[in-house]
This record gives sequence, structure tokens and C-alpha cells, in this order.
Amino acid sequence: MDQNDIPIANAEHIADLPAGIHVKPIGLWRSSTTRQKLLLLYLVGGEFIVYLCASSPNPFMRKVVLQRGGTAIEASVLLQVPLLCMAISSILFGKSQSYISSKTLFLVGLIGYGICNASFGLLYFVESKDGFVYGGIGIRAIQGVAHGAYAVASLTIMCNEFTGHVTKVFGVAQSMISVGFICGPMLGSLMYEISGNTLLPFMTSSGFVLPLIPMGYCWLGTSNIDKRHRKIPLMEIIKQPIPLVMIMVIMMTSGVLGLTNVIGPHYFTSTGFTMLEIGSAMLTQGTAFAITAFGTGFIISFGYTVQRVIFAIGLIGLVSCQLLFSPAQHTTGIYVAIALQGISCAFLLISAFNKFLGEAARRNSEHTSTLAFHGAVSGVWNLASSLGSFVSPLLGSRFYMFMPYRFVVLSCLGIGIVLAVLAGLLVWVLYKGATKRTK
Repeated sequence: MDQNDIPIANAEHIADLPAGIHVKPIGLWRSSTTRQKLLLLYLVGGEFIVYLCASSPNPFMRKVVLQRGGTAIEASVLLQVPLLCMAISSILFGKSQSYISSKTLFLVGLIGYGICNASFGLLYFVESKDGFVYGGIGIRAIQGVAHGAYAVASLTIMCNEFTGHVTKVFGVAQSMISVGFICGPMLGSLMYEISGNTLLPFMTSSGFVLPLIPMGYCWLGTSNIDKRHRKIPLMEIIKQPIPLVMIMVIMMTSGVLGLTNVIGPHYFTSTGFTMLEIGSAMLTQGTAFAITAFGTGFIISFGYTVQRVIFAIGLIGLVSCQLLFSPAQHTTGIYVAIALQGISCAFLLISAFNKFLGEAARRNSEHTSTLAFHGAVSGVWNLASSLGSFVSPLLGSRFYMFMPYRFVVLSCLGIGIVLAVLAGLLVWVLYKGATKRTK
């Protein structure tokens, strides 16, 4: 290697190099040690298993609650309350990375998640409707908190271990999460059909989580707490226009995915789809998202121009594909639309996260290598994605009562875009005013 050749992981750092220095890109796998390779496989495999468990109750939960004498609203609360609790707890766990090691948070989250999952299965033996519904809501709420702990710690470890390849690893993780969401309903439906109750599905999924705990204890090593960086000025980052807009984009895109999972099956049924075709349509979206997310994390590393292009394509594609969802749509058109939606969401989520991370790092250059910084970024990401997945289905369910499905999604998208623009402009005006007063 020439003395002026410098290995570099991400092309966005090229602008910071002195003139005359040549760049030699290094791949994620090639630059990782054996321990890091095993750790990467463990982390992304854990994301697959946890989100497989999270999505496995979706096909039968509503039916079970109604059979027990509950209402559709109570069924929706049971399905959605983990997202709300995950959103609230994520930002708190993100800030706690200066006080609690990521390994401890990771393992506590996994243990809590597995216990809550098994406990909900045991509610099968509770005969009263109120005991089942309200006990289930309480258990699912605690499970959402445990999931928040696990998710924040997992992303924090990824950021800390693969500093030069964060977006690549993030793309791979999002891909595996999507695969988990694809396989979860299949597993849940199969276990429910075999047993006819909720005990077997939840016990089976808890059995998948159990091996992750001792493996994590052995492989994660020791995460030291850096007491020198306990205060990361996260609000100073969020109060900047670009990071705030990226957070709103993450919420909006996650909301579209959540909206499709909740209202999509009702729309597909109205077009004459069978249950098998509905499953195939959801499988198409999940597969398109998984493949695109995996590749986007690597493509974005080529530089800011590529990132902007991917972001623009994702935004235009997400809005445009909704026009293909018509009340009398042909099967082929729906499959094309749902695939384009998956691709566009992957483009937007990966590029928005990459931009947010870059802006946060640029404004906190002295903290970027600390667990506190990575934990704060992880907390914001999980807050935005969980909150979007919680709020959009609630709004969309109301809109779907008096407007077609495509206009429901377009309305939620429009609200998200308008809020993002207004928030960005407001923060920009306030930031400019504060800058002038300082001068």
C-alpha cells in the first residue's frame, strides 16, 4: 500500500481527508475481527427472533379477544400497547447508557421479553374476560418496555462495535427484522391451528428467545461505562432542522408500514383477495423491504450524493405507489404497488437514519465514540419508529371509515410531510433568531 493510501469504511468521510490522500474502501466483513463477525451474526439473528416473536400473535389475537367476550378496541390495544410503551421507554433507556452498560440492558430486555411472552401464553388458563384482557394489556405493556431496552441496547452495541460501518450493519439488521415480521405470522398461525389456543404460540416463541440469553452473556463481553460523557446534548441535535426532519420522516415511514399491517388486510379483502392472497401480498412487501434494506445500507456508504438520490427516490416512490391501490384493482397491480411500497420504505428509513446519525455525529464530534452518544441515537431511532407505528394505524383506522385505502395512506403521508416541513421551518427560524441574538 502506498503511504498516501488510507483505508476508509464510509465514503462520507472522504471530504474530511487532506488533499493528495487516496481512499481505499474496506468492506464490512473484511474489516471485522472473528469476534465481531460472530457478534454481528448473533445480533442480526437476535433481531430476527425477537421480531418473529413480536409479530406471531397478529393473525389470531383479534379473534381470541372477541371469543373471550372482548371488543375490537380491546384487541387493538393488546396489539398496539407494546409499541407505545417501547416508544416511551426507548428514549429513557437511550439516556441511561451513561449509567447502565449496554450488555446489562440487552440481557435484562431479553429476559423480560421472554418472561412476558410466556406469561401472556399462560393467560389461556384465566377464564374471566376482564382477567384475560386487562391482565394481557399489563403484560404486553411490560413486554414493550423490555423490548425497548433490548432494541436500544442492540443498536447501541452495533454502533459501538462497527463504528465505520454503522449504516451497513443497520441495513442488515432492518432486513432481518423484516424477515422476522414475515415469518412471525406464519409461525403464529401454524401454532394456533395446531393447538387451537394461545398457549402453544407464545410458549414456542419464548423458547426461541431463551437461547439468546446465555449466548449474549458469553459473546457480548464487558461494556464499560464512560462516566466522563454522561450528558450528551441530544436536545441540541433534535432542535436542528435537518435532524428533526429526519426524525419525522422515520416516524412517517414506520407509520406507513404499521398502517399496511393493520388496515391492509381489510383493503385486500374488499378487493376479493383470499386469505392466501393476502398473505402473499404481505410477503411481497416484506421481501421487497428486506432485500432493499440490505442493499441500501451498503449503497449509501458511497457518499452524500447517493444518499440524497436514494432519499428522493424513496419519498417519490412511496407517494406514487399509493395511486396504484384502487378499489377495483387487479391482482397484479396490487402486488406491484405493495412491492414498490416496501422498496420505498426501505430507501427512506435507511437514508433518513444515516442522515440523522451523520448530523448527530457532526454536532457532537467529541462524543461520537462513546456509548452515551450511541445510546442516545439508538433511543431516538426507536422512539421515532415505534411512535410512528403506533400513531398512524390509530389515525388510519378512523380515516378508513369514510375514505378509500389509498387516500388513507396518502392522508397520513401528507400529514407527516406537512408536520416535518413545519417543524423544520419552525426550528430553523428559532435557531437563526438565537444565533443572531448570540452575535
